[in-house]
Amino acid sequence: MKNKKFIDDVIKIIGFILNNKKILYLSMPMTSIEAIKNKNIIVELIDKTKKFMDPLDLKNVQNKKGFLNKIYNRIADNYIKLHSDKLIINPILLKMQGWEQKDYHYFWGEVIRRHAEKVIFSPGWEYSIGCTYEFFVAKRHNIGTYDLMGNKINISKGIKMIEEALNKINLEKEKLLLIEKNLKELEKLAGKKKR
Repeated sequence: MKNKKFIDDVIKIIGFILNNKKILYLSMPMTSIEAIKNKNIIVELIDKTKKFMDPLDLKNVQNKKGFLNKIYNRIADNYIKLHSDKLIINPILLKMQGWEQKDYHYFWGEVIRRHAEKVIFSPGWEYSIGCTYEFFVAKRHNIGTYDLMGNKINISKGIKMIEEALNKINLEKEKLLLIEKNLKELEKLAGKKKR
């Protein structure tokens, strides 16, 4: 990874700024969610996200390129307004020139590991390479994982959700393999936690 040194420096700066305060991290699908070819899944995600959206916002963002990402941005904005007493990180806002997906995974994984009190997963996280990785990182480091409604997502439930998602999605083989890799790591971790 060519950006590791820079990323490590940024993470140190974040730690300095936070001064040991813990954050809520919003795990939101970004790139792989738009690659889903199954229309039923897209309809399901829109249905699941409606309750977090103002109807006018939903109408304004549907039918536009990248509308799912726009919906997730609105959800993040609304979640932050409802929890204004907390320090919340929305990863969708970070766009770094020259970064690859593995740079983002490493960066956000380290932010979660070092600074997250809880990770909040938005609808559709189980279809996302990055979100399934963030779920694994949180579970590996015993960080609480919840949905937007505040319901706990334990490791067994998360594994089941990812397995069901893998049976539904039609992604490029390379992207499917990354989600499957995250699932295998979670299954290993779940086996260790049972002992």
